[in-house]
Amino acid sequence: MMGGRHFESETPHFFKIVLSDALQNGRLGIPKKFVRKYGSNLSNLVFLQVASGDVWEVELLRGNDGAFLRRGWPEFVKHFAIKQGHFLVFRYEGGSAFRVVIFDKSASEIEYPVISENDDPRMEEDEGDTLAEVVEAIVSLMSVQASNLATGEGIILSEAVNNLRP
Repeated sequence: MMGGRHFESETPHFFKIVLSDALQNGRLGIPKKFVRKYGSNLSNLVFLQVASGDVWEVELLRGNDGAFLRRGWPEFVKHFAIKQGHFLVFRYEGGSAFRVVIFDKSASEIEYPVISENDDPRMEEDEGDTLAEVVEAIVSLMSVQASNLATGEGIILSEAVNNLRP
């Protein structure tokens, strides 16, 4: 319908078909249209949550040639055995949080390996916390830190984040 109204999803999505360069270069490009529309809301670290509930912290690298998932991406790829031809759907949850669904070459969703306490993931979600709660707590702590710095009262963000853990 031309000239009509449009509905915009509250949780926008984008997908990526994994090509050899994403595996060889150790980075995955984010679609430019998505970055233009939502990039100002994204920090340099993004959080990728998969169906098992595991959350991975991955660096978002911006440059003249676009925005890419970089540091942490190769570990994510290895852990979930992502290969060329796999299809990933990213659902933007707001802030710097995404839910990721991974499909293999058979067009079926993978079985997600569970991270044990002995594994060394980029980040593991606390029991009972949702991804949104974790991101909200970090944003809140960043606001407190900025406010305290303005008043001369110091707080170290890493200490505050550590206090979130039991």
